[in-house]
Amino acid sequence: MIERAIHEYTAALELNPNYVDAYSNIGDLYVEKEMADEAIRYCQKALEINPQSAKALSHLGAAYILKSMFREAEVVSRKALEIDSNLEESHNNLGIIYINRKMFDQGISEYTQAIEINPDYAKAHHNLGRAYYLRGQIDKAIDEYREAIRLKLDYYTAYSNLATAYLEKGMAEEAIQELKNAIQIKPDYGIAYNNLGYIYLNKKMIEEAETAAHKAITLNPELPEPYNLLGIIFELNNRDDEAQIEFNKAIQLKPDYLEAHLNFGHLHFKRNRLSDSASHYKKVIEIDPHVGQAYNNLAAIFFYQKKYSLALEYIKKAELQGFNVHPEFKKKVLSLLKQD
Repeated sequence: MIERAIHEYTAALELNPNYVDAYSNIGDLYVEKEMADEAIRYCQKALEINPQSAKALSHLGAAYILKSMFREAEVVSRKALEIDSNLEESHNNLGIIYINRKMFDQGISEYTQAIEINPDYAKAHHNLGRAYYLRGQIDKAIDEYREAIRLKLDYYTAYSNLATAYLEKGMAEEAIQELKNAIQIKPDYGIAYNNLGYIYLNKKMIEEAETAAHKAITLNPELPEPYNLLGIIFELNNRDDEAQIEFNKAIQLKPDYLEAHLNFGHLHFKRNRLSDSASHYKKVIEIDPHVGQAYNNLAAIFFYQKKYSLALEYIKKAELQGFNVHPEFKKKVLSLLKQD
């Protein structure tokens, strides 16, 4: 349907090359297709003809968001609202920008305003659900995801995020069903296969998890998560060389992939490659200094290297982050320090 609409607007432009709304609407359709560059081109063409086109400014903001150009998106979205304060899309744009900055109250306020303007705006309900999820308000997130799906039955992203929310509540079977719904709508949805794989792994359905990971990679080879998943599966099956390859692929695709560094560090530790293991745990701390497990694991490495003072230092750092260090491990380190 999107392609047909683009074709019809293009035909209209042949009859009237200055048809601002046609350019603007084509830009909006390309936003729906997540083709940001094309969307920007058409919105900018609309604005060349009419710089005060609020809809074109709003659609341009949505296109900039697709490219993570949040500053530019904020400028044009605010300008759109100065022209027309009842543009729900611009409020939704600002909500996304605020959430990206972890300004949750402001983001939720913008999404709420978008919904007040248009209660049937599925995107705003979905994004409000995501904001609630990030704030740990899982039940509210589920309600908003369900409402988004009610309003837009083919909203595959909402099904996927609803599955994630269900997992937070321990509802694995419901999560599996929602991911299957997403895949039925979008058969090439690699992220859904990846998420299915992690659920299967947690349910110890290893063969199904591996199949899902391979499917995710086939559909989206640039997605790092399924490589990490394969690494976990291979390590569980004592296929350590293959696991190393997969963790390395995940990190190459996403150098700040915290979970992959943790897993790779564990694999190196198991294979007695203590220096390599330590480098990954240090990278975890560089990415997020509040991961207590990384400090604890570094303490274990220092222990095996007989660097007991450093081991104790990192035990204390782990405890500062709320990590429960094994009491016998701490007791052993303290005992060896007294002997020194």
